[in-house]
Amino acid sequence: MALSTKSEGAVEALVRYTGGLDFADSEQLGSAFTSDAILDLTKFSKLGMEIPILQGREAIVQTCMQTVGIPLDTTHSLSNFQFFPGADDDQLRVKCYAEAQHFRKGQGLMQTDKDHYWSKSLYVALLTCEAGVWSINHLVIEPVWSIGNVAVLSELASGS
Repeated sequence: MALSTKSEGAVEALVRYTGGLDFADSEQLGSAFTSDAILDLTKFSKLGMEIPILQGREAIVQTCMQTVGIPLDTTHSLSNFQFFPGADDDQLRVKCYAEAQHFRKGQGLMQTDKDHYWSKSLYVALLTCEAGVWSINHLVIEPVWSIGNVAVLSELASGS
């Protein structure tokens, strides 16, 4: 599908990333990133999680699927997009918020108290366009606020 503007292409790439997580779709998730992409989650150290910088599409997909996409039921919603010119016509910088709900697999629809983690994060991304397709080259995610049990994520990040 041809997108008419840079901003639409950038939004679509970020939606491929969050949709890949939500639907546990590694192909969709991978399509959101350039082959040499960087995903920086180091700012999650504010929450006691030590997550190394992920480099390369393969490492990003493998880690994200193992820690979020497969073991959790999630929803990610993006909002408040701001767009800034990149160094050339094939680059765009984007800031937006992502609100995400994370439940242990199969627990999202339970009618009892839920062991969940709900958060809002700031996404700061550099996107590039190759052959008419926008992809994430560098994404930094910084938590802004959260509610719930961070262990839903931190157990995964620590490998426990």
